[in-house]
Amino acid sequence: KIKAAWGPRGRSGRGHVMALAIHEPTGFSKSNLYDGLRSVVVHVSGSEEEVPMDPLRGPMVLQLDGTTTHLQTVRGICGGGQVAEKLWDEMTATEQTCALHICARKNRFMKAKLEELGATPAQFLTGLGK
Repeated sequence: KIKAAWGPRGRSGRGHVMALAIHEPTGFSKSNLYDGLRSVVVHVSGSEEEVPMDPLRGPMVLQLDGTTTHLQTVRGICGGGQVAEKLWDEMTATEQTCALHICARKNRFMKAKLEELGATPAQFLTGLGK
């Protein structure tokens, strides 16, 4: 890619001089924001939701049968109107935080559904060490 840089006015004083230089885009480094955490507390609708974490796959999502699974991929949270699917270890810190909040909201919703059905998420709570 070519990067344009505007310099000071030329000798004629009529305008700015633009210099072109080759610019190599740099990638984002792997996030270590949530490394080593077994769970993370997220604020959802004014209260706290504890989300269990898998060290390799990220936040765990509660399912209707009371078991958990990891968030497979997160689609469409990258910028610039691009749609992408990324695994946990490929996400930036911002994307990981967004994924964690998505899981917290999903877990809150699923716990409410389980309560409606008269079930308790025992396997989910066991995963948290409670």
